[in-house]
Amino acid sequence: MAQPPLPPAGWYDDPDGFPQLRYWDGSAWTSHTSPKQVTPPALPNPVAPVDIVPAANGTVDRSLKGRAEARKAQRAALVCPHCQTAGRVSVRRIRQKKGISGGKAAGAVLTLGVSMLATGLSRKEWVNVMRCANCGMKWQT
Repeated sequence: MAQPPLPPAGWYDDPDGFPQLRYWDGSAWTSHTSPKQVTPPALPNPVAPVDIVPAANGTVDRSLKGRAEARKAQRAALVCPHCQTAGRVSVRRIRQKKGISGGKAAGAVLTLGVSMLATGLSRKEWVNVMRCANCGMKWQT
């Protein structure tokens, strides 16, 4: 039985599963590697928040169905930068530590470190953590 032809020489995903490219010389893998260039996709236009309209009796209707539909539409527009699959990306919004807050550092100096015990020095920012359900890749925006 004849063997199938080998792929042409070029850069391919690392066969060992590392997040890099490895050079195939046409007959064997070489030791040459290159970082994999993954650029996160541009975020789609934000979905407008669900209208909150007072009901006839004066209560505010915060329709869960409307929110779910808005999230579904937004999720369908996201594309994974790794596997290029649309509609399988989930988004979580979290607060993440980012560097040192100047105000907190100044307060720690003035209070001889006592304020640092209560507040810490790190500044926290909101970030979106995205995960592809198809390939498992995670990235932040």
